[in-house]
Amino acid sequence: DLKYEENSVVAVKCLNEMVTNALTHMEDCLRYMSALNDPNIFRFCAIPQ
Repeated sequence: DLKYEENSVVAVKCLNEMVTNALTHMEDCLRYMSALNDPNIFRFCAIPQ
């Protein structure tokens, strides 16, 4: 389990992978959100579900 101290190195590697993966999607997400004109829809998309 990644929450235990003995797994901290693996946990950090896992977190780094997740952040790196999320960053690969950032450009597409920002492009999509910049095209939204309705503030309510923008707010819905901007708030994590």
